[in-house]
Amino acid sequence: LVENSEISISNFDFRSKNAKVRLENDMVFIENASFLLDKMIDATANISIDTKTLKSVGEVNINRLLIKESSNEILDLSNFSTPITMDFSKNVDIDLQNLDTKIRYEDRLFIVIEDLSKIYRHSKLLNDYSISKGNIVLEIIDEKNINFEAHLLALKSPLYKNNKKLEEFFLNGAIKNDNVNLSLNEESIKIDINDEINIFIKDYKIIDSFSSNKVNSDKNINISLENCSF
Repeated sequence: LVENSEISISNFDFRSKNAKVRLENDMVFIENASFLLDKMIDATANISIDTKTLKSVGEVNINRLLIKESSNEILDLSNFSTPITMDFSKNVDIDLQNLDTKIRYEDRLFIVIEDLSKIYRHSKLLNDYSISKGNIVLEIIDEKNINFEAHLLALKSPLYKNNKKLEEFFLNGAIKNDNVNLSLNEESIKIDINDEINIFIKDYKIIDSFSSNKVNSDKNINISLENCSF
């Protein structure tokens, strides 16, 4: 029985409040184990590890998986169960099958969400912007330093180009402390969020009924347009 311990598997370090560990030949069985990683991951798992291949299978219940920027919740998942596979042979590769999500841990944490529709209802940020399809890669250096890139589909957008509504975005961004920087579609859209929200839009037609839309923010919003029309 392991209690209140730091556990390291192939340089992957996490805390565990408790776990039952059982050895059988080349197999390690970890039962009812709690996994805690910073303030982001709190999970309970039953897994088996083959010490020869350093590969593992099992079932995990995510008590809480929280990734956020200030008050914006990128992902808030709780009480969710999924089969899990892990490979510790080189880096640390974790596959959460019911979420179409892969986690890699090298010197930092990478989370690859291959199908955003699987987490849509667990993300206030995706709901706020009607991002129901696509994929995203998160590079988490720590909870206040996150880089990401994404391919986003099915947005409610007022932007048009060549008489076609823009519903697909390629995005790069970074969160550092409380500052957020976004660049979309080859920098034709840029958004900087700090004390104010600064938005730059280039080469689009903007068609919208502003009276029917509300932007909920306590920050000043500054919009700069280049070669745009309404």
